[in-house]
Formats: sequence, C-alpha cells, structure tokens
Amino acid sequence: MTTIGVDFRFKTMIINNKICKIQIWDTAGQERYRSITTAYYRGADAIFIIFDITNKESFVHIDDWIHEIIKYTGENILIVIGGNKIDLNNKEVTTEDIEVYKRRKKIKAFLVSAKSGEGVEKAFKNISEILMDKFKGQKDSGNGNFNVGNENFERSNNNNKNRCCGN
Repeated sequence: MTTIGVDFRFKTMIINNKICKIQIWDTAGQERYRSITTAYYRGADAIFIIFDITNKESFVHIDDWIHEIIKYTGENILIVIGGNKIDLNNKEVTTEDIEVYKRRKKIKAFLVSAKSGEGVEKAFKNISEILMDKFKGQKDSGNGNFNVGNENFERSNNNNKNRCCGN
C-alpha cells in the first residue's frame, strides 16, 4: 500500500543484547507530498530511501532525494537505500546497478519486499547497529537518559520496561 502523507510506527528490536526502540516515519515519496515530508528530515538520525526495483525511474531519482535530504539535514546523517519489490519478477534495476551505486556513494543498500517482509528486519537491524555504534559512549545528563538527535532515550536497566539502546 502506498503511503499518503506520513505514517508513524515504533519498532522494538534486540540489538547486541540490548533492547532498542526505534521510531519509523514513513513519508510519501510522490512529488506532491515533498513539501510535507521535508519537515520530517530534521532531527532524524538515519534516512532509509526506498526505490522500486521494477521501476528504473525511481532508482534514477535517488540522487534527487539524497540532495534534498542533505539540504535539510546536513551531511552528518546516515543515508541507506532499499530496493523494494524483490518478490516480483519484472525487475528494471539490477543488483549490479545497486552495487555500483552504493560503492560510488559509499552507502549501505538492502533488497527488501514490503509485501512479504523479506529483508526488512535485516535492514532495520543493520541501521540500528550503525546508529548504536555512532552514539556509543555519549555522556548522559545524570538522569539515565542520553540524547540521540532531538530525542531522549532511557538507558536500559533491569528495573525499566521502556528500555532503548542503552548500556
């Protein structure tokens, strides 16, 4: 199902024996929603750009999206791409196209199926691991919280059920 405007979800995962709760903002990729979605880039720690492997034009426009993201966030953001619809046979974007692109841009790429869920968990796990490593060792404010982007996350401990990514 195509996203109209913005959809929001939480996902809780176990990463390196820690409970990590991530926020996922699914923004529409259509041009008519671009003015809405740019507001969601600010404060993000990572952006996962999804393109349709059955539509070469969506792959060609990844550079446009990266330019737009950097315009609103700066260059210190994790950008990852994902080729969606791997469950279909009429592919217009080859794995070689994706490999060349990711090497040229020095970014991670995943093949996924939103329909079957294949590759999705692996992609989010990898993104979370990269972010946890990036923010590892940040000092907290003394109250057990540490800042990640514009959000505060509670450090995990045995007495706290709302744990995220902490030590």
